[in-house]
Amino acid sequence: MKASAQGVYMIQLEDRMEKSEIKWTKQRTAIIHVFMEKEAGLLTAEEVFLLTKSHLPKLGMATVYRTLELCVEARLLRKIFNDRTARYCLCPFEMKGFGTRN
Repeated sequence: MKASAQGVYMIQLEDRMEKSEIKWTKQRTAIIHVFMEKEAGLLTAEEVFLLTKSHLPKLGMATVYRTLELCVEARLLRKIFNDRTARYCLCPFEMKGFGTRN
């Protein structure tokens, strides 16, 4: 994603975060930022934990799991099962039906 497109996407993401009923702590914000940095890939909870822990050494795995599930419910992230492993990725704003339940 080009820098300008990434900036627009980040503004959209932050707007969606503000509109959600989630309290955005520094841990939760850092977890979402990991997905912005790794935008092309699917990440497991463990991978998110390791990538975020480098910035927040006191981060717990339970916080990562709770944040991932909250973000899925708020439609900020998508949860995909691959080989019986849950992986997460950013939920694209341009996706048809974004913000609606199927």
